Amino acid sequence: ITPAAPPPPASGAATIVPVAPAAPAGVSAESLFQNAFRDYSSGKDELSMMEFNDYLKYFPQSENAASAQYYVGQIYDRAKQYDDAVQAFDAVLERYPDNPKTPDALYGKAYDLMKGGHKADAAAEFKEFLARYPTHSLARNAQDHLKALGPITAPAARRTKKQQ
Repeated sequence: ITPAAPPPPASGAATIVPVAPAAPAGVSAESLFQNAFRDYSSGKDELSMMEFNDYLKYFPQSENAASAQYYVGQIYDRAKQYDDAVQAFDAVLERYPDNPKTPDALYGKAYDLMKGGHKADAAAEFKEFLARYPTHSLARNAQDHLKALGPITAPAARRTKKQQ
């Protein structure tokens, strides 16, 4: 599966908002997202990964951009590419911090850190999730994962670009 585009520079760095390239003739944001989501839903992960990445390339600030980036993370998760999934979910958190996919992306990041064997980092992210979204439908799962991880004494080594 093709890697997603890297996240933007950390806050505080000079941020240059690149102009998105023009979409090919006849390609609309709506149709590209619908096609990508249809292919994702039917398990055509390689095709949907290409379509979601095209969507993010041509329509990075559109209404469904956060969802497209989130589904890139889900595709990596399904492929058991947990570190890539974490990066994709991080991109949702960094590029689109206030949107309906933010809680799901934070949970997905924590879950994929756990599945990737990064226990201390997973615990830190589950705790952040619970602090920010205590009534979310995934809060109970986050609590259960924290219990399963057990006591963690090592400091978290992995940090998002935003935290560094």
